[in-house]
Amino acid sequence: DQYTDTIYQMLNVGQQGSPLQDQNVRCGLAAATDSKTLSDVLTAGQFKVANGPFSPGQQGYLDDSGNQKYDPNKAKELIKTWSDQNGGKKPHIILSTTTDATTQQGAQLLQQWWNDAGADVEVQAVEQSKLITNALVGDPSFNAFTWRNHAGNLFEYQTVWWSSANAQPPGQ
Repeated sequence: DQYTDTIYQMLNVGQQGSPLQDQNVRCGLAAATDSKTLSDVLTAGQFKVANGPFSPGQQGYLDDSGNQKYDPNKAKELIKTWSDQNGGKKPHIILSTTTDATTQQGAQLLQQWWNDAGADVEVQAVEQSKLITNALVGDPSFNAFTWRNHAGNLFEYQTVWWSSANAQPPGQ
């Protein structure tokens, strides 16, 4: 469908010492994520699985965004690479999401898949306005989180969120 919201997971790679700074961990989490099943469970398969944040016909849409495809074996290999380089420990990921039942169900699926790939995922349910505030001020607990397009579907309405020109130092 054209101009529908896109739900996605964002990973905060700016936290010093976070396992999310490692490309193997990020690609491993992506490879562990079964987007088709996630869509089937959360929307009864009602919508086409997106390959990026924009719908066909929107500025910024790509037919193939190059996103990592679902591959649980590759996910395990990538996460294991990080674990081997870090004394065998699992990468600890805090997955923040809102408190409603649908997003909780999605977070539980992600937690299961990411844990199966070798991560140690903690789900943190946060009231929506607090989740947004945590994102805006760079709260240290803001590690990985579920998100959707916000404040409009046109590219220019997303600029406030996605342009580094709008970034402030952490905590501001």
